[in-house]
Amino acid sequence: MKKAVVCVALCLMLLVSNFAAVAVSAEENYIDNWEYMTVGTADYTTDTAYAYTVFHFEPDEVGKYILSSAESMLGIVGYNWVTVTPSTDTVNVNSFEWSCTAVGQGIIVAVESGDGAVGITIAKGDLEQKEEVPWTVYENQVTPEKFTFDGDTATLLNVNTADDVVDAAVLGTDGFYHLNAANGPILYAKVKDSQLSLAGAIEYGQLKETVQDEEGNIVSRTDFNNAIGEYVACSDSKTSLYPLTVDLIEVFQRVGAVKGWYGSSGFIGGDLEDAWMFACYYNELPELPEPEVGDVNADGVVDLNDATAMFYHVNGLSTFAEEALLAADLNGDGNVDLNDATALFYSINGLTE
Repeated sequence: MKKAVVCVALCLMLLVSNFAAVAVSAEENYIDNWEYMTVGTADYTTDTAYAYTVFHFEPDEVGKYILSSAESMLGIVGYNWVTVTPSTDTVNVNSFEWSCTAVGQGIIVAVESGDGAVGITIAKGDLEQKEEVPWTVYENQVTPEKFTFDGDTATLLNVNTADDVVDAAVLGTDGFYHLNAANGPILYAKVKDSQLSLAGAIEYGQLKETVQDEEGNIVSRTDFNNAIGEYVACSDSKTSLYPLTVDLIEVFQRVGAVKGWYGSSGFIGGDLEDAWMFACYYNELPELPEPEVGDVNADGVVDLNDATAMFYHVNGLSTFAEEALLAADLNGDGNVDLNDATALFYSINGLTE
């Protein structure tokens, strides 16, 4: 069975307007003269004062190109103006292949300077065409609805992702994901988070996943942009928070690792399975008084059904009748909000005195 290797199709923003020559200092071992290579065989003049001389190759046709020299070592040290310093690690072959898949693509080639004149041949071959795999648009399993977070009374905390703490998202009986236990704090995802670069990724349509097999063949492509855009549009306008859903978990897991949101041991730490949770937050509520009311469904029993109904009401998924509102205002402040819902849930589960 082939092992799937996950990668993401990234949108490269090419800054090609500033073509200033590389500033050379005594410590640098190369010079860039901004000369462009051409297809065919030609002699290129290198600067013997430096170990390497850098040239540019930008073909006007797509295809596979073979660059070779019998006189000097060659190597690609940059792609579309993103460069690395030439060294024996990058300039160590007499011949290499490079595939240009779109007009405008270019590479930066470092040539070992030698005696100052180096003959280089660039031959064009046919580019191997692979069957294009169509994009699949990810469809949300949960239909996002407008969400408002009561930030005025919340103590909002980021989920701990330190190396010695492995937090988890647990689906509770109320339909919400909770921190570490079904009766833990409700988890919220910040769907426009600077540390995830989500805002930019959404704006430029970069939330995509391409899956390849071990031979480099593309086996699937998934576009998550529209799905996440729906959650962004429905998130709280002040905090960009939205209750954590199975869709958000899947995007964070599948796209996050390959976009560099977290590494093999986590972006900030923690286990890879749950490292994405650094994008999640929870509300640390103060201790609330033992409720004397709470029978919002008027069945004579205050139980989990009442707490579930409260959470649905608070999150805009249902609306209470007037008599239920009176029963739901546990702390008597005239509002039915997350404090009341959480207090009732804590009471039912024996978490308050």
